[in-house]
Amino acid sequence: MKEAGFSIGAMVVGLFIGLLIGAGAMMMFAPKSGEEVRRDIRQTAQDVRSKAEDTISDVRNKAEDTAQDVRTRAQGTMQNY
Repeated sequence: MKEAGFSIGAMVVGLFIGLLIGAGAMMMFAPKSGEEVRRDIRQTAQDVRSKAEDTISDVRNKAEDTAQDVRTRAQGTMQNY
């Protein structure tokens, strides 16, 4: 599905790449112990997973809504002929 010249898939991929780059930069420049860094990495991974699940759910819901709209329009068109 494309809107405004870009696909939702490309947006999701860009979001993940940005999250990974930001998390990596944070880990490299933060003066923390190894244990703290590992804990931060686990937390960041959990946050990314949660955001990904939310995004996938949103995309799925939008796709289902669009499919229902198409079915409704198709049925209306078929009834007119």
